[in-house]
Amino acid sequence: MGDTSQPDRTRVRFECIAPILRVEDMRTSLRFYVDLLGFENASWGSDDFTQVSRDGRGIYLSQGDQGQGRAWVWISVEDVERLHRQFKAGTTRGRSRCKSRIPTAMSSA
Repeated sequence: MGDTSQPDRTRVRFECIAPILRVEDMRTSLRFYVDLLGFENASWGSDDFTQVSRDGRGIYLSQGDQGQGRAWVWISVEDVERLHRQFKAGTTRGRSRCKSRIPTAMSSA
């Protein structure tokens, strides 16, 4: 064990941040994330807990006791306007019936 008499000033690196969202209906949530947004459902997922991922980034979904009813998650994409056009055109996996909820302030500068 190292010397604990001196303060350790080495910055601790965060390895992962994984949001866990409480959902009311897992099947409906999976249709949204997988069929509409093109995420993949984890092979180990169950009826009350799973992870959906896309491009190496994941969100846990929990139906039931875990998590609170309200949450905000920021998801960064390289070109939000192009992704929005793809959703509107139905060119993502699944058919888009999503109404635009991207605020004007989100458009790229």
